[in-house]
Amino acid sequence: MKEKRETIANRAVLVTLGVSYFRGRRRDIRAGKVVSDHYGSDPRRGRVIKDLLKDAIAPINTLYNQVYAYHKQITKPWGAGTTRILKSSAIMEYQSQMRAYKAQFWALSENLFARYGEFIEAEAEHLGSMFRIEDYPSLSVLREKFDFTVDIDPLPEPGKDWRLDMSDDMIAQLQAEFEESSHRRVVEAMTDTWESLHQRLSEVADILGKGNKKAIKAQTFTSLSKMASLLTQLNITDDPQLEEMRQRLESLFCARDPETQAEIMKESDTDRDSALTELNSMMKSMEGWMS
Repeated sequence: MKEKRETIANRAVLVTLGVSYFRGRRRDIRAGKVVSDHYGSDPRRGRVIKDLLKDAIAPINTLYNQVYAYHKQITKPWGAGTTRILKSSAIMEYQSQMRAYKAQFWALSENLFARYGEFIEAEAEHLGSMFRIEDYPSLSVLREKFDFTVDIDPLPEPGKDWRLDMSDDMIAQLQAEFEESSHRRVVEAMTDTWESLHQRLSEVADILGKGNKKAIKAQTFTSLSKMASLLTQLNITDDPQLEEMRQRLESLFCARDPETQAEIMKESDTDRDSALTELNSMMKSMEGWMS
């Protein structure tokens, strides 16, 4: 992607998601010693890890994976930390979805808290002689391990709020470094979007190009429709070239429902060859813009 200096403070925000809960993984040193003695192995080379409250935590773990999958899908990295960048036009959707996830998270957590004693009793049956009541925190300590936070902050603007007592030259240098850092992160976020699109188009072109009709499935076009929708939200700089690619993708594969599109690609050699030609054209154009 060709680099472009843009002010995006009014086009995007920074989001930080934090979800924590009791994972239930505990090392059992005594059981590990039994295993090492049985096999004659060095106890430092193997461990026995218990999954405490596995059945009770499973729904929370599933939700956790869903939350972070959505978070990573609709945002892009911003630097090396956990903060990510989100296009301003996607804030309402993001907040709405996170509120729903948060409500689910606490409903599942409260169910765990309410039935904690019951779950511990079941653990004694599952673990047998490996059961240790000291492995389980008190209910009050358990509650402290659960949290769900979403912080949304504005993108800082270069040259604003420089309150330190510095010389003009030092302030100018820091502002220049800040602008360069922000620009680099924007470029990295947009490059990631371009590369994700290019990879997905390449995968679809590979499927169509092999002529294996069994490999052409509705799911392929469902994922393309989702990507076309996401590109609007991931285009944090309103790049007209990326928008052009989104429109071409939408026109090519999203005008019909996925099942119909898959059947057409299976049955019509002409339509399949035409789609493949357009895909290759799109990828060739993208390679020039991504360089």
